[in-house]
Amino acid sequence: MEAEGHACDVLSKDSVMSRKLAPVQGKWRKAVPQAHFAVLFAICFLLGIGLVLLPPGQRIDEGFSRLLVRISHAAIGMCGGTAAVEGAILRSPGGFGVEMRDGCNGINVTILLWAAVLAFPAPWKLKGYGLAMAPAPTE
Repeated sequence: MEAEGHACDVLSKDSVMSRKLAPVQGKWRKAVPQAHFAVLFAICFLLGIGLVLLPPGQRIDEGFSRLLVRISHAAIGMCGGTAAVEGAILRSPGGFGVEMRDGCNGINVTILLWAAVLAFPAPWKLKGYGLAMAPAPTE
């Protein structure tokens, strides 16, 4: 008398194939969304960086840097300090200055976060919230 499911039982060709393919199919199904996210993320990120590197994007980036310097100047004044603004440079009365340059204003990090939000499989309404809220913590 043999027990059911014994290792020496004769298996049909179909049952052998289904046992071998089932884990592979499961892994493939899980890998496809990850690959889709990775490709879409890379495309969104590269497009975003490319747009910032174009002349209109550079003008927006420079204007944004100047805006951040003015906001910092206002925050220093509200805290009782003094500083002077010269374009994208914030200068102390003693002459020490900090220039907000390309890459220091958080634009690149915001583009990185936007690319992740756009690539993530979520409803567009939630993506809209993510795109709107992304700059707040990065700036």
